Amino acid sequence: TQSTWGSQPKMRLLSQQEAQNLDLELMGELKYTLEQLMELAGLSCASAILQEFSPSKHNRVLVVCGPGNNGGDGLVCARHLAHFGYQPTVVYPTEPKKDLYKALRSKRVGMSSLMRCLALVSKARFDPHLIQF
Repeated sequence: TQSTWGSQPKMRLLSQQEAQNLDLELMGELKYTLEQLMELAGLSCASAILQEFSPSKHNRVLVVCGPGNNGGDGLVCARHLAHFGYQPTVVYPTEPKKDLYKALRSKRVGMSSLMRCLALVSKARFDPHLIQF
């Protein structure tokens, strides 16, 4: 079958349990690290955005990252989007505490607005009216 967004075949989405089982298999038997899985997820997400939305027409992207693993995927996605020519802005509702996220934040090549947004969010308690793009 065809997707409604283009000529790509429709894909089946995984349930939460299926995604968790896949992560366990990849990290167990196949010895992938959490960092590798986040890199793959973030690159896949950024590539899907690139496929659907040209950075020449839609160059500003807002990425909202929570404190969990999906937030790490979002950081990686934003980094790749910057490399693809987008201007991503990353917002955290809460500051992540894990060392992995601090390391991902330090790899924010092309994302100069990241720290400005973090400061605004920490002062505003996520008031989107204070975040300027």
